[in-house]
Amino acid sequence: RTELGKRGYPLVYIAAQAGNLAGPTLATYAELLGFLGLFLIAAGVLMIIPVVIHLYKTLVPEDLRQTDGAANAVKKKSTGAFEAFRLMGKHPYLMGLAFVATVYEIVGTLIDFQFKMTASQVFSKEALAAYLGQYGQYTASVGLTFAILGTSFVVRRLGVRWSLLVYPMLLGGIVVMVRYFPVLNVLFWAMVCVKMLSYALNNPVKELMYIPTSKDVKFKVKAVIDGFGGKFAKAAGSLINGSINPAMLVAYGSMASLGIIGIWIMIAVVVGRTYDELVENKQILD
Repeated sequence: RTELGKRGYPLVYIAAQAGNLAGPTLATYAELLGFLGLFLIAAGVLMIIPVVIHLYKTLVPEDLRQTDGAANAVKKKSTGAFEAFRLMGKHPYLMGLAFVATVYEIVGTLIDFQFKMTASQVFSKEALAAYLGQYGQYTASVGLTFAILGTSFVVRRLGVRWSLLVYPMLLGGIVVMVRYFPVLNVLFWAMVCVKMLSYALNNPVKELMYIPTSKDVKFKVKAVIDGFGGKFAKAAGSLINGSINPAMLVAYGSMASLGIIGIWIMIAVVVGRTYDELVENKQILD
């Protein structure tokens, strides 16, 4: 099932990137379609979701929808955020997973603030909206290209353990580039790369890391990590932005980012090694 995951998750994110490209592209036709037209298109797309879920339940065999049949055949347990935190405290792997799955939001928020602050000094309101829409298109286009050509190749060639390290190492290079060339074009492409690598590499690898966990753990811990962890990381990034003088943001923001990335790499090494051990021993965390 691990090999199926390595093949399947990149396909899921290819579809996600296609949708991520369609949104900004449709937004560029707002004057033609109007806000009502855009809302109707969005509503129509949302109505497809229940149909897809029904097809998934109908066409995909039960045994393929579960990675841990023995662990799932247990009595229903308590749920809630506190139960998720208890499980993370019980299994250091889950705590490390929570960190590597969300910490990029801190660094991304720091660079994003620099990018938008610089863009707002160059463009007026209307031009700024168009510029950011173009940024969204570039991000989705590059992400879709990488998801098609690179995600599966990287994950299958390097494995989950080493793929965990690709994003923070590349992100460190982006931070250094922004530190020494803090101009709008560099910031633009820096943010395109940050978002692209997040969507097309980090997110698929993050999902693969849930393979050696029970359905119960996935339900509880993943919900907290995705819903709470990401927001907390963004808030931490915003707090750093608000605590630094804008004139010194590039220098001190870069230092903070590199420090965070250093910790991130050390934790990713441990988490990746634990993942390999769990998969090799066919062990499921419950």
